[in-house]
Amino acid sequence: MRTLQGTPASPGIAIGPVRVLSSQQRSKPLPAGERVPAQELARLRAAQKQAEKEIQEIYERACTEVGEGDSVIFQIHILMLQDEGFQQMIRKSIVEDHASAEYAVWSAGRKLYQMFSNMEDEYMRARSEDMLDISRRLLMCLNRQTPSLDFQGNYLMTPAVLCLTQAVPSQIIRTNHSQVLALVTQYGSSTSHSAILARGMGKPAVVGLGEHFKDLPRGEGQVIVDGTKGVVIVNPTPETLEKYTRIMSAESSRRADLAAFKGMKTMSADGVRIHLLANINSMAEIQMALENDAEGAGLVRSEFLYSPDHCPTEEEQYQQYSQMLAQMGGRRVIVRTLDLDSNTSYSYLDQEQEANPAMGLRSVRLCLRHRDLFRTQIRALLRASVYGRLGILVPFVNDGEMFRQIRMWIQSLAEELKREGKEISEAVSIGVMVETPAAALQAHELAREADFFNIGTNDLTQFTLAVDRENRQLKSLYNPSHPAVKRLIAYAARAAHEAGIPVCVSGEAASDYSMLRFFLRAGIQYLSAPPPYILELRREIGRLKVRGKGNGGQ
Repeated sequence: MRTLQGTPASPGIAIGPVRVLSSQQRSKPLPAGERVPAQELARLRAAQKQAEKEIQEIYERACTEVGEGDSVIFQIHILMLQDEGFQQMIRKSIVEDHASAEYAVWSAGRKLYQMFSNMEDEYMRARSEDMLDISRRLLMCLNRQTPSLDFQGNYLMTPAVLCLTQAVPSQIIRTNHSQVLALVTQYGSSTSHSAILARGMGKPAVVGLGEHFKDLPRGEGQVIVDGTKGVVIVNPTPETLEKYTRIMSAESSRRADLAAFKGMKTMSADGVRIHLLANINSMAEIQMALENDAEGAGLVRSEFLYSPDHCPTEEEQYQQYSQMLAQMGGRRVIVRTLDLDSNTSYSYLDQEQEANPAMGLRSVRLCLRHRDLFRTQIRALLRASVYGRLGILVPFVNDGEMFRQIRMWIQSLAEELKREGKEISEAVSIGVMVETPAAALQAHELAREADFFNIGTNDLTQFTLAVDRENRQLKSLYNPSHPAVKRLIAYAARAAHEAGIPVCVSGEAASDYSMLRFFLRAGIQYLSAPPPYILELRREIGRLKVRGKGNGGQ
């Protein structure tokens, strides 16, 4: 027996035989001498059209098999395929180097794959899989005989644990996943679209096994996949098999128990009402939020629409926000305005290297420096507002005067859209993200200007305690339940109540069971957590008695 450690990507346990599918890493397409650019560009246009058609077909199949929410991944693939930066790289190689269309696509795809793979931000790094998928698709549409990293043996005929060097979304959909017990990969992350699809299908998944991938059994052999802990146990002993069989039975009972909480109001044992919302990091997570009975989206991180080389247009953003609001079916959706990764270089921004980017030109500060960027996003949001209940959340605001100016500017954009004949909702709310000690201490002033508060515990904790939350050496000092942090949260909540506006807590602390009683006693009305936590939080809150002495904040 051997235990291999990877990264947990989709919870659950599976036991069964292994099927290792190889993705053939063949040689790169050759330029094949001097090509006529006009002919290659024509071939590229035809292949692009065919690739878009095929991805649309995959999208439609995915809608049937994993639901519309998770299937949005493939709509994003079409946008990435159409990305002007990607297309320019391909055309430049064809026109200037007289390369074949195959070689130009291979070269551009490889550069972008490597760029995404080397990013520090985990979510952006996971986009490398999407780039790989798109490049392969376009290469195959150019020439079905092209050595384009195609897959062999995509369909499982009997139940097995599917093991891949690197999964890509289209392969996951092509596979007969009624036979897939679990997913295991050598490379990849928990935020990849392949991992999201695995979660959408309810399949346990462990990604990023690295060099240990070679230790998976070929041919005969059995494994246990624990997607919650991120481990794969090769050739388990009878005792280990019995242990995990018991765990699987208990987990099945737990899921059945949690299912009973769907459709229920979230209420403490002594009648304190709270609303559970979902944090959304991508379009693919909307369906997951709905499946876990979230009452809305309390924090949509809009950065997922932006890549280092492509700033989405107003129309592109409008389409995404409209679809998001429509899918949420009238539930409250709070979209945080752009807060780009300060450690990533964006081709459309004039960025300077900063010694302390977490406290530098980021978030709304960056947006106010780049008004066109901010204007495009706000216009797209306002236009999409007619499709649901939209709230616009402004992060990194420290005082009422700054927020007042931002609010007036947003209102002026709303008037501009009306003059253009665009329809917008009159019920768009505009809120403040309380995530710095200054914002918390200015909460009474901010509450007079804002429609709601969202308390971001991640940044609030690191700034209050002067602890970099990304520094592993300081992990033991990063503590959202520190008395100073709790006092600031309670102070901000009190200011919101006095002003008669709702207050939500997002960030990791929102899914910390040990903080629930404090939040409810402090008068927090909304919690926004990752979708898989929603039903468990509902159950845990139902067990609490929170009324009594103390306000939970001092």
